Amino acid sequence: MSFPKHIYSEAMEYKRKVLQSGDAKRELLKKKLYSDIPEVKNIDESLSNLGLKITRSLFSGDKPEVENLEKLCEELNGKRKKLVDNTKYSIPYECDECRDTGTFSGKYCKCVESKATELYFKELSGMAPFEKCTFENFDLSYYPDSTSEKIPPRLRMEKNLNYLKKFSSNFPTSENLLLIGGAGLGKTHLSIAIANEVLKKRMSVFYSSIEELLIKLEQERYNRLNSKFSYYEAVEECDLLIIDDLGTEFLNQFGKSAIYEIINTRLLKSKPTIINTNLSMEEIASRYSERISSRLIGNYTNLKFDGKDIRQIKSMKK
Repeated sequence: MSFPKHIYSEAMEYKRKVLQSGDAKRELLKKKLYSDIPEVKNIDESLSNLGLKITRSLFSGDKPEVENLEKLCEELNGKRKKLVDNTKYSIPYECDECRDTGTFSGKYCKCVESKATELYFKELSGMAPFEKCTFENFDLSYYPDSTSEKIPPRLRMEKNLNYLKKFSSNFPTSENLLLIGGAGLGKTHLSIAIANEVLKKRMSVFYSSIEELLIKLEQERYNRLNSKFSYYEAVEECDLLIIDDLGTEFLNQFGKSAIYEIINTRLLKSKPTIINTNLSMEEIASRYSERISSRLIGNYTNLKFDGKDIRQIKSMKK
């Protein structure tokens, strides 16, 4: 994908800071290295002088001299390597290919493209609470550990939590998920926790409520959206699409068509999608056309969320 200029600018600024920070650390370590092993400083100064001599010899066309000087450089580099190997005097680059400059072979390095992808989809996802929703702060104590149900909500949710962690670790070789349950049971929290893990892998995530997404898609379809982004491209091309609150949207003809196109296109492209809904499987079948409901029922792994509305529980404790 290609990205807006401001996204590339942000990605390059990120790489500039990474390089600046790394260079500062490398400079401090170099001073320590020279202090601890003075011979390395002498070698570096000799290599620098030899580099100048090689340049002059190249201009003068003295090939034998160039070969002789390059041999000396090789010997000195070998000596330096023996002195520095197995010591802690080097700071690795975040990207070995571009050495954190952000460019390689006259183009944006793949590390910049990866960062741009992350920035792009985070911006598209708007106000999704990525920082607040993690697997680590998902609290199972809010779910009852005893109930009249066959499986207590806490046990069910513990199984769901472990399943979704495995989904994250296996991504992108993951299936599609349909998270089903009432409001405030953690569907959004856990789907965004997955998003955080996917973003750590430098892969793209797009999160949106179904209502907001359909509004943006309709505006874009009829050229009423003044945006730097293509929402159609986003939902088709992102590595992971998360759609929240399926069933709350105003379902007109455009909405039905758009939902089908999103689901079907991503299935054809084998791109994982997570859909959160308060609807039961029966309600999904009655609300949507057969070509939508059959794909959701037949091509998605559904996980049931049980318990009481956690938002209400938290509110009562205040």
